[in-house]
Amino acid sequence: MTPSVLLSIRFSRRSVGVAVFIGLQLEYTQSRQFSSGVDRAEASLTGLLNWLLASFNVESAAIEGATESTRPRQARLLRAAVAVIRNASIPIWDISEQDLLTGFGQPPLKNRHQLRMLMCRIWPALNARGTAHWILDAVAIGLHTQLECLFLHH
Repeated sequence: MTPSVLLSIRFSRRSVGVAVFIGLQLEYTQSRQFSSGVDRAEASLTGLLNWLLASFNVESAAIEGATESTRPRQARLLRAAVAVIRNASIPIWDISEQDLLTGFGQPPLKNRHQLRMLMCRIWPALNARGTAHWILDAVAIGLHTQLECLFLHH
């Protein structure tokens, strides 16, 4: 069985972190700051996602809170991302923060900081000063999703 290619995404108000996994191997990460103008931010996001989908032949995607956001700007960017991914006929996993915290520890992790530190222990290269939190979150989302898929298939 060939490893699946997963794009994982974590939004903040003005930025996004993305990670691409091939199986359990972390292949690519990027963080992007958006313009303060929501139209320009949406265009930038759409371009980034289209490039990622084409460059890595993405088979599935995982987004934290893909169906919910309390902030209007973040909600609009989430909707734009979901539209791009669905237009490419790619299935989307909706991952919650609680899924991540309970999925990476017994007892469950208490907060995002613990989750980010765990990702840095798994991938020491991510521990570099200046690595955006959104990248670490996207990596956690991706690893969680790929592990879930692995367990479902075996």
